Amino acid sequence: MTHKNMSPLPLVVMLIMLAPSVPAQDKSTQPSPLTDGYFNGQVWRGFSPDSRFVYFAGYMDALEVRKQPSLFEGCHPVNDCSMGNHMHELDEFYEYPENRHIPIMIGILWVHRKLSGVNSEVLEQELVEHRTLWHKRSKDAKQ
Repeated sequence: MTHKNMSPLPLVVMLIMLAPSVPAQDKSTQPSPLTDGYFNGQVWRGFSPDSRFVYFAGYMDALEVRKQPSLFEGCHPVNDCSMGNHMHELDEFYEYPENRHIPIMIGILWVHRKLSGVNSEVLEQELVEHRTLWHKRSKDAKQ
């Protein structure tokens, strides 16, 4: 009997027998895309540039609907507060692994404060607080 005429049954049986020996990936070691129910930096980093734009534009629209001030109001005159610069700064924010469990909405607000000229010492203290709070919330959610 040639291989063209062979039944696929032995191959299927062999695959079924080998499947349990393939180690399952431990999901507890994978970073979660959510922190306390909010999309975090893991999601942001996984987005394509187009998806990042759509997410950020949606965030801006939500501010408008809620009658909140735009992120572009009150920016420090020497800083580029364009949408593109906000997204670039957010990309840099999530380059640091210790920031990746911080929800995107918090990252956007922190980046905006940075672009608005908030004192760097104040920003650094806020970042330490965010890292601590959201790291704890991400661990609590896993338990």
